[in-house]
Amino acid sequence: ETPLAYEFEVMFPSPPLHDDDDDAYRLHSNALLQPLLQHVLLPVDCNYSVQSSVTDAEGTQTSQSISCCLTVSHHNCFSYQSDVLDVYFAAHPLLSNADKYRYIFQSAFNLLHYLPTIDDDDTECKNAYVADVLQVLNANFASTAIDFCASSHFYSVIELAQLLRKLLTTAADAVLLPGEKHVDCAEFDILYDLITQALDPCEFIRENISDTDDLHVSQQSVLTNTIAILYEDVDITQHLSALLTDERYLYLVHDVIEVFVDYLSIPSSNACMTAHDDNPRQQVVAFLETVLHISGLAGMSTTISSEYINIESSNFQVLSIRDDHLSSLNVSVLDDVAIELDTTSNGGDATTDIIISALKQPSEKDAAFASSSPLSNSTASDD
Repeated sequence: ETPLAYEFEVMFPSPPLHDDDDDAYRLHSNALLQPLLQHVLLPVDCNYSVQSSVTDAEGTQTSQSISCCLTVSHHNCFSYQSDVLDVYFAAHPLLSNADKYRYIFQSAFNLLHYLPTIDDDDTECKNAYVADVLQVLNANFASTAIDFCASSHFYSVIELAQLLRKLLTTAADAVLLPGEKHVDCAEFDILYDLITQALDPCEFIRENISDTDDLHVSQQSVLTNTIAILYEDVDITQHLSALLTDERYLYLVHDVIEVFVDYLSIPSSNACMTAHDDNPRQQVVAFLETVLHISGLAGMSTTISSEYINIESSNFQVLSIRDDHLSSLNVSVLDDVAIELDTTSNGGDATTDIIISALKQPSEKDAAFASSSPLSNSTASDD
């Protein structure tokens, strides 16, 4: 019997931002509600599992997980474009665009995941792989190549975000750049364009949101348990990335920003922004901070009163508080840190919503929070 829906996930050990298995490092196979999927590509690794979930017409879900170990005994340098993609697509000429995208995402992810196992002396080959992957992504998924704003690209946006996280993590770990790291400005432009494709595919944030003060949570979010974000009292949820409108994927927003800020800390990357009219540093940072702020709203939108979410990494912090008994909140922060207070109605009961979000700078300082909420002894760092 054909299942109503099925999905595969490749489960890796949790990355630094995650402390439990529920937020494990996943490769979503993009298979949900797509019964024509015949293959899921598995990475070369001995420390992961494959989990499958099948849902039948009655809504019953069955899951199974197996541990995997795949190894390669010998490696020869090859071209990702001509030796992998061109060969596969020539052998499967009737693939739909969705199937082509899925194959690119999975094969590129697996290639990048395999790089650390290649001999350290083979730096030239590693660099060639990453250059190939970056050019393939630019040719197929740049803003000038495809419109990811359409809802039909929901899973493609998620896959792109996960691939960008892997690509930037690989670079940050100096797998490709031993010694002094260097960023080519043309590569920076490609990466930033792909980042915006994942975090703002409709270009709504960059073109329309100038002040986070006008961003709010819909009063219906708590009742419907569905994320709904308002800008100037107009529901803009449909114009936001799938990563910001589905709470299952908010962690990806934070992961991508975390590794991208690491990338931005490379001096040559910073120089690209400083000398670039299209992507100046102030504009890039403002965009990332707005996305962080919206992620805070999204994460809090469906929570009940007296809950708070505090997500802190080495590069940013997002603090969301919802409380209907908040008598005081004393916050000491530096300039340009967004602090938003809103009142959300839930069946007649008013609650106070507070969002504090910021990217951290090298000269970060601590900001102490004191309130009558459960957060009374927390400490947060802001820029």
